[in-house]
Amino acid sequence: MGDKRLLAEKIVYKIIKAYGLSLKSEHIERVLSELVRLEMSEDGMFVVAKNLLDIGESYFFRDLETWKALEGLLEEGKSYRALSLGCSEGEEVYTFKFVAHSRGSSLEILGLDASETRIRKAREGIYSLWKLRRMNEDEIEKYFYKIGDFYRVKDGYRMGTDFVVANVLDGLPSGEYDFILARRLLIYLNEEASLRVLEWISTRLKEDGHLILGKGEVYTEVLKYFEPVNINGAIFWKVKGFGEEEDFQLVEEQFESQERSYISIVRDFINRKMYTQALEYIRRAKEEGFETCELMKYEVIALMYFGDVEGARKVLQETKELFPYCEGLSALERVVE
Repeated sequence: MGDKRLLAEKIVYKIIKAYGLSLKSEHIERVLSELVRLEMSEDGMFVVAKNLLDIGESYFFRDLETWKALEGLLEEGKSYRALSLGCSEGEEVYTFKFVAHSRGSSLEILGLDASETRIRKAREGIYSLWKLRRMNEDEIEKYFYKIGDFYRVKDGYRMGTDFVVANVLDGLPSGEYDFILARRLLIYLNEEASLRVLEWISTRLKEDGHLILGKGEVYTEVLKYFEPVNINGAIFWKVKGFGEEEDFQLVEEQFESQERSYISIVRDFINRKMYTQALEYIRRAKEEGFETCELMKYEVIALMYFGDVEGARKVLQETKELFPYCEGLSALERVVE
């Protein structure tokens, strides 16, 4: 067990250093405990550790529906400015360049990320084939040079791109933008930080500009400054006062989509007996207003796994009060008795 703990620490701190992460000691300890419990190879532990440390994998054309909607929004011969917040290793930035080129549009785009390592990789523009898995052979040949086992973005698509090491909590670059992408960024921020960043974004968008969040992402904080608009079947966001009257049906649809996403993730963690991660996502869902019967039932199960019977009973009682007609509560009552 001691050797496995040392291996887990080696993997975790290597990732923390490589990605420039700043994490609470409690979070790191939870990750280490989970890794020690798993029976898998070092490579497998590395992949799991990245997921547990909340390093979202990025790849080209992630959320294809979003890019198709954007493609339909761009006009041939028109010039645009865009900002990518939390740009990781540049996949999102270059994807937007590809889309703009396919429409005959000109795009100047700046990518920001707090990690020097990720920004350095973005500037290099060199990727493994796995990062290109959503692209067909013709697209790969069109946009990349093949260098051994890797692929480098062609020079023509690197023009008009820039990457800067910056923490969004310290502020945003000056100027006005047609598009600001903040996909899967707000999920890592608390309410206060989210509101601050969203306010800054609202001052940087042009009158006809759009904020683009990840597929299914919607947060109560967003509604303070933005209203949803349906763009070619995808939900984008415009600054309040710049767009039409707020469409609450769109908001409701987005909340339902995000709720289903949380339930799916938590269910997967429960099935894999990753109870620490399940509780973390349940907590995150509750903070964002997604307090559902199903999530609370999963919370009871996870708390019982850790032996927190009193905590499980408390959550179960809250669930009965909030959702008196929720199925399966009587079975859980017998478990916590």
